[in-house]
Amino acid sequence: MDSGRKVFIRICAVLFYLATFAGIQVGLHQYMSTTSPPLSHIFYNEELTPDYFPVLLKTDDNSGNDGLLVRSLAMAEYGASGSNKLQEGWNIYQDNGEGRLANSSLVSYTVESLTATRRKITLSLGEENKRRLSIYTYEVEDNRIYPREYLLQTYVGDNFNPMPFTVGLTLLIVLLGEKFVVKRLKQ
Repeated sequence: MDSGRKVFIRICAVLFYLATFAGIQVGLHQYMSTTSPPLSHIFYNEELTPDYFPVLLKTDDNSGNDGLLVRSLAMAEYGASGSNKLQEGWNIYQDNGEGRLANSSLVSYTVESLTATRRKITLSLGEENKRRLSIYTYEVEDNRIYPREYLLQTYVGDNFNPMPFTVGLTLLIVLLGEKFVVKRLKQ
């Protein structure tokens, strides 16, 4: 075999190894940096309701914070078939807009008007390690709570570095490739 052909085969092999390395690196990074599908996604209706549901409440609090808090309320008491009277000093938060709780950056909310008397509230509750996010959607009318949706998501690979795995896998491919390429060049 002439030396020109050997050089061409070596250059093609090096380009193949570089393409393999880049492909593995990009593929792993893309796979690990995207959110995983939801673990749990529940749609509620009149037949299917939870026992308890987290709700954004406004209190008559004079301590200097925004007076908002999140509490899980029993649907038997505060749902469609329950009474519409909340504990003294609590009101269901229904002001249009979005925001975060003053004392927690992990809780955010959005309030939208559906009709003149009905509001849709989306409540996002994160965890300290930012690995899970729970999204609760409910509607409020006449101080009664109508749960609509629950979505739990987990995040994987926020700080993932695919470099060690990529280098190892590429070295394995290079060693196996070189074994077969060198074998062919010697023949």
